[in-house]
Amino acid sequence: MDIQIKNNAKHLLLVPLSSRATLHLGPGEVSAPVSDSEVNQNPKVTKLASSGLISILRQASQQPSK
Repeated sequence: MDIQIKNNAKHLLLVPLSSRATLHLGPGEVSAPVSDSEVNQNPKVTKLASSGLISILRQASQQPSK
């Protein structure tokens, strides 16, 4: 399942991912889809989400059309 992260803050946020990559999100910006393994069991992402600075947007995986 793909996940997008939205910045709810009024300033630039740096969101660390499990792969050691970092998302740079401006105010109100939504990230490109990332794998759920990037944010699962990531204490820094959990802390940002629980404080309301980011929103985790889960997307249903799309089935290929036949």
